[in-house]
Amino acid sequence: MSGRFKPHINPKILVWARESASMTIEQAAKKAGVGPARLEAFEAGTDAPTVKQLFKLSVVYQRPFGVFFLPEPPKDFDTRLKDFRRVAGAESRPSSELQLQIRRAIVRRLTALDLYREIEGSDPPRFPVRARLDEEPETVAARLRSHLNGSVDQESWTSPHEALRRWRAAVENAFVLVFQAPGVDPKEARGFSISEHPLPVVVLNMKDAPRGRIFTLFHELAHIMLNDGGLCDLDDRGTSPTHPVEAFCNRVAGASLIPKEDLLSDPGVSGQPADHEWTEEELAELSRRFWVSREAILVRLVSLDRATQEFYERKKPQFEAEHRKYQEGLEESTGGPSVPVKTVSREGGLYTRLVLNRLDAANISVSDVCDYLDFRVRHLGAIRERVFEGSS
Repeated sequence: MSGRFKPHINPKILVWARESASMTIEQAAKKAGVGPARLEAFEAGTDAPTVKQLFKLSVVYQRPFGVFFLPEPPKDFDTRLKDFRRVAGAESRPSSELQLQIRRAIVRRLTALDLYREIEGSDPPRFPVRARLDEEPETVAARLRSHLNGSVDQESWTSPHEALRRWRAAVENAFVLVFQAPGVDPKEARGFSISEHPLPVVVLNMKDAPRGRIFTLFHELAHIMLNDGGLCDLDDRGTSPTHPVEAFCNRVAGASLIPKEDLLSDPGVSGQPADHEWTEEELAELSRRFWVSREAILVRLVSLDRATQEFYERKKPQFEAEHRKYQEGLEESTGGPSVPVKTVSREGGLYTRLVLNRLDAANISVSDVCDYLDFRVRHLGAIRERVFEGSS
């Protein structure tokens, strides 16, 4: 199909797509690479976008390409957003930035499915691990961990960033897409998941600390195992009377990352009484061993009768203050990673490899790759090198 071909579409859908993305004509035109007057003409029906321009608009608005060919603007396209659990105290509807990231994840998943089918001629393998709320979290965690690793060695890792990369790679190898979202306030959501198969999705908040993202990754995997996607609750205690599903997912995450046998056999833990008051040094040492936060360690110790709930409640304000300080440090920092590092970190190894493999098969252009991954062509070589080295 020629790039100059102008398909017949209802211009009302263009208006709906832009307005639901909370963009002005000027903002959308700049991102799409067309003049504001031209975009106004598209929306008025006095002109029409080419296929290539329409694809670019689908990227800008984070909408599936096919939605532009509906006869009328959809009325219930975003109903799934209303089903996402809200963090306590958050607005009843996700912010515009979070809505954008949710739509982006939906589009990326559909794109990845198309890419895989065109390369392999079949659907991707399905993530097979399932769970029920009436199961013991320890049992579910053992099943999840067994499926993911076999060769994962947490104690050999040297930093929280390496731990996050390793766990993310293990999850993506199990055909779960793992994206990272910039620009979302962690007070609103630390992550979310889309539990559709094949290729379910976990999205982590890039503003969260690496250890926090690791916990969120496993929390959201538990949602996927329950076939119950949503927003990640900020309550890391593992108990949430208003959201029993959240409590279950927290417990599964804790048991997956801090296996009971490994923790209780640790020399610093074995033999400790239930009312032991853990020092900062003791918690930090366990945090380094399992690459989770000191708070997650303490929650796990409470659940295994190696610490009291009262002791945790006394420590919780300290953990909250440290989390706020980390966020403030991010806001004050300048600079950041290079475009290749940021792109692969945002998009993940699985999705990026699918796009690059499609390019290698000569089915898409370099320009298409730049649109799929949102970068400029001069970064292609460095992104290719990085992703095929496995540094996602």
